[in-house]
Amino acid sequence: TDSLLNKVKDKAKEKLDKIIEDSNIIITHVCPEWSRIPYKFAHDASTAFYYFDGKPYFDRAKDKVWVYGHTHDRNDYEIYDCRFINASLGYPSENKNRNRKIVNITSDNPWN
Repeated sequence: TDSLLNKVKDKAKEKLDKIIEDSNIIITHVCPEWSRIPYKFAHDASTAFYYFDGKPYFDRAKDKVWVYGHTHDRNDYEIYDCRFINASLGYPSENKNRNRKIVNITSDNPWN
């Protein structure tokens, strides 16, 4: 299983390497940036299933938007000259009185 996990991780990195240069918006299932881990999960070993080390990509993500989910903790912040957004809804029990977040991203790119 260790080799299977490594194959999956390598495939994900390969896909990200292919698109990051030409993308203004990067979407991953889990968060590539560890600075906003909720305190209650900071020392929980399972936290590693909700984040990955995206640091090797941050230089190529400058002036881009990185959208992620999985953690159910909403965030919208800028670090490494990249905007990170998590607007996940979470489970219905977590959603009570939570407004949906709509994010508009505009571009000067004439092809958009």
